[in-house]
Amino acid sequence: MTVRPNRYSVVAITLHWLIAIAILSMIPMGWWMSDAINDPSQQALAYRVFQIHKSVGFLILALTVLRVLWRLTHPVPALPLEMKGWEQFAARATHVAFYALMIAMPLTGW
Repeated sequence: MTVRPNRYSVVAITLHWLIAIAILSMIPMGWWMSDAINDPSQQALAYRVFQIHKSVGFLILALTVLRVLWRLTHPVPALPLEMKGWEQFAARATHVAFYALMIAMPLTGW
């Protein structure tokens, strides 16, 4: 039987926050680019931001793959015993959905 830790590892926490910051940085870039590309005076800058956007997307993909590999090879803290079965299912399903999106979004952008 595997002993579950009391908290996530430093590696898991670091990957979590690096991915979160990268994802949050993509939102304003995407909004700005979608408007700027139609303005001839900003198209050159929009192209450069688009290149950064692609690079950050690849970074998110790589970090997410590392995070999934880490998650598969290292136990995570147990969910609280007070959680109902449907809450535990929802928590696990949400994690899986986030991982799927963090892999699918960069791939669809690519």
